[in-house]
Amino acid sequence: MQSVPPPRQSEPLPEGPPSADTLALRLLRKAWNWLIVGEEYRRTDVSAESAIATVWLIRASILFIVVAAGFGLQLSIKRGLLGPEGRVALTVLGGGAFLALGSRLIGRERYALMGQGLLGGGLALLYFACFSAHVMFHLIPVLPAFALMILVTGAAVVLALRHQSLSTAVLGAIGGFATPMMLQTDAPNLSVLLAYLIILGAGMAAIALHRQWPLLVWISLLFSTGIVAGTLGTAPWDTADWPVALGGVAILFALYSTAIFGYAVRRRVDATPLEAGGLFLNAACLLGQGWLIFDAIGRTRAGLALLTLALALFYLAHLAVFLARRMRDPTLLTVFAALTAAALALSLPCLFSDEALSAAWAILATALLWTGCRLLSRLVFNGALLVYLLAGLRAAGAFFESLSRFPALAKPDNYLPGLADRLTAQGIPILALFAALAILRRRPAPEPRLPQDLPPLPLMPGLSILATTLALASAWAYLTLEANLCLNAFLPTYTRVAVTAVWTAFLWHLF
Repeated sequence: MQSVPPPRQSEPLPEGPPSADTLALRLLRKAWNWLIVGEEYRRTDVSAESAIATVWLIRASILFIVVAAGFGLQLSIKRGLLGPEGRVALTVLGGGAFLALGSRLIGRERYALMGQGLLGGGLALLYFACFSAHVMFHLIPVLPAFALMILVTGAAVVLALRHQSLSTAVLGAIGGFATPMMLQTDAPNLSVLLAYLIILGAGMAAIALHRQWPLLVWISLLFSTGIVAGTLGTAPWDTADWPVALGGVAILFALYSTAIFGYAVRRRVDATPLEAGGLFLNAACLLGQGWLIFDAIGRTRAGLALLTLALALFYLAHLAVFLARRMRDPTLLTVFAALTAAALALSLPCLFSDEALSAAWAILATALLWTGCRLLSRLVFNGALLVYLLAGLRAAGAFFESLSRFPALAKPDNYLPGLADRLTAQGIPILALFAALAILRRRPAPEPRLPQDLPPLPLMPGLSILATTLALASAWAYLTLEANLCLNAFLPTYTRVAVTAVWTAFLWHLF
């Protein structure tokens, strides 16, 4: 009897490409590992406790030395211990010694972490010396000071790329951004500060083009935005310098926008939701800083309207360049399109109302929701839901404020001037809810090059029901309020008739 051959085992099917969220989580995991143990991957022969203790002791020591140098300079000024030249010279010598020792140690595996810390501390001290030599002691003019800072930035780029050391880049960046905060004056020189931040940003962007280090880009963006916003919002700066402030903020925005996606474009790899989120955050930072500038000169509405139009043209130009060069990155093309549409939709509310923040969040949430469905990304999708929540809370606050001011708003002289503000603060968020309902019911066609990461439509009926309920309830409440205000202002006899008509229309729509 002929034996039956054993069945052949089927070969496993090849796995598809990782999803966009998976790639983003890998980058986040690498950044977390660096934050905790100083390396993208922890060595197996070293325990987690030992690695964490070693890295953070080194970082704390370097940070202590840099901060001590700053306060030492201030103490020497108060007590007259050293002349300005001696203070700057000691700082330069200390920074050079750190760099020399760090370069020797970083090549030895046993002392690599200490070498990285010394390199970062040395760069921070050199930034410190250049900034103080010009701003505090006036030893050198502005052009030589910037030339020296450009050299320090170039050294940071070369060292970080040569040794592939994220620690060197991050510690150098933190030291560089901490310098103007430690040496701040009562009347800051805005042009000098912005030029200094632009030099730092250019160095970080140069590193970001060659290394996929999102942690460095995000730290630099947040530090830069915080320093500029703090200066514009709290320090007494000369409002006549608003063109300088706006130009500096625009240059910083363009630098960080390029740094966010530059590596993906240069290496011809698809961007991840991290890049998408970074572009949205960068645009939000620009609008926030622009609001501070235009509010200081009393041109908030017109200024923000022009800024949003310029933002739309900026991203539209990116779309044109990408399509002309046949760069088909699905994530970046989708984000550029979403930001262009959001900026255009925001320009009119900014022009006609000061209540543009609620509208801005609502429009941004709609753009994020559409982008998340297009990219099939849970990260972007959940971020959109969070922004919708913020926009809804602000719109609810505006609604209850209108209720509390009902007698004043229901007067003929006050109704029409307040209508534009109510439409912007409450009407646009309600329209954004209906837009969300349309997106959830008819999700945009996903990019075919990306693997699916969102659940299919049948698994999301709860969100559709919630969006429908919130949209109808919000529209009913707002139209009831608006009908009461309008009729009380102009035709008080017909108020109940109008409210009854609004309620009847909603009941007819429901049933």
